[in-house]
Amino acid sequence: MDYTPEPGTSAHVIALLAGPAFSLVSGAIGIAVDRIAVPLLGRPFWRMVWVWTIFTSVQEGLGYLQITAIMGAGDTAQAFDLMGLSSGALITATIIGWAGLPVTAWLFAGAIRPMCSTVREKRALAVWPWIIGTVVLLVLMTIYVLLGPVKDAGVIVAVLAGALAVGIFAPISMMFGTEKVGADKPLTMHWPATGGLILLVGQWREVFAVIAVMSLISLIGALVLIPESLPPSRRHSGGFRTFLRNCRTLLGRPAFVAYLLVNAFSAFALMAYVSASSFVVQSMLGFSATTYSVLFAINSLGMMAASLISARLTGSVHPRSLIRVGLVIVSLAALALLIGTLFLGTPAWIVIPAFFLIVAPQGLIFGNGGGLASAQAKEFAGTGSAMLGLGFSFAASFAAPLVGLGGTGTAVPMAIVMVAGIAISWLAFLMARHTPADVY
Repeated sequence: MDYTPEPGTSAHVIALLAGPAFSLVSGAIGIAVDRIAVPLLGRPFWRMVWVWTIFTSVQEGLGYLQITAIMGAGDTAQAFDLMGLSSGALITATIIGWAGLPVTAWLFAGAIRPMCSTVREKRALAVWPWIIGTVVLLVLMTIYVLLGPVKDAGVIVAVLAGALAVGIFAPISMMFGTEKVGADKPLTMHWPATGGLILLVGQWREVFAVIAVMSLISLIGALVLIPESLPPSRRHSGGFRTFLRNCRTLLGRPAFVAYLLVNAFSAFALMAYVSASSFVVQSMLGFSATTYSVLFAINSLGMMAASLISARLTGSVHPRSLIRVGLVIVSLAALALLIGTLFLGTPAWIVIPAFFLIVAPQGLIFGNGGGLASAQAKEFAGTGSAMLGLGFSFAASFAAPLVGLGGTGTAVPMAIVMVAGIAISWLAFLMARHTPADVY
């Protein structure tokens, strides 16, 4: 938006924060007086419109916060920048935004509970309208971006992310609460995950076919849309012998090997989660497949958010410091999980948060570890990248069978694999400290 005349800093900050503040405050007031509004609204239809409106308002305000540290183009990020606040303030705002998402979903579940007596009715209020509405909103926002004057990539992503953030909390509310249908029949969720949707029309072969198609699309996108980043002056003809010679050279560089091992054994710990989390959450804790899918998606989003935050901080914070933070968080979470599985009966209140804190900080580890390793392989970056990928895949392939050694009745092998992987990753990280100064 262009201002004539240009406003002062204070006025600009107020203008930027007016939208998020109004959304949060008006929505919070609406939730607070919700019980008072029930008899005033009368008809169920207007009650439903009221609930949708107040919770959408809250989530819109949280959406501003969720992208604060990830996209500098957001209103809150611009306001924080004008106020001269530190990166810590941006990260805190982002954490508050994402922490508010499940809280909003929980409150929304309680608000629609009196209006639902079956799963079908709950789904009609909390799932399909929001999915359809979000798709429509994204299409409209995309048209606006394409036809509008805004061309800055950060602003475009912020606009689309804001549109997406508004619609995701309501479907998440499906995992909260066990209402009653009739006298005593519990209301359970049967909204299938993506894999379940595929199985409605096919078998396991169709699942792999869909994965193959998605992989092919990714490959074509990488070949067509992503240009070669290596300058022509640093390219060479390659060949298998050249590759082996370069590998031998890189294996003689302690810093490269150290950061390769940091990434590989962090992947070792992560693959323990990927391999065992489904039977732990569903078989041992008793959650449904849909709840597991939602939790898995939240953990994955956490890792994506950590990666984006890391990318934003690398200009002012050394990558080793970010790796250290990630390793500390993952280590504490893995130890808590091990204690919980050994002595406390694998309680959900330990397992669910621990999974998130094991997965999300990997976004601080993988990118920075790979970047520091690649800095040691500048003259043959392709070989270095291939070795990083090989180390990642090799370590991960060993973790998968180890977590199943105790069967499906215990999570102890999974926790031990996680602790062992992070311990080796720590040793490699400390070994890198004694190598020559990093160039990044």
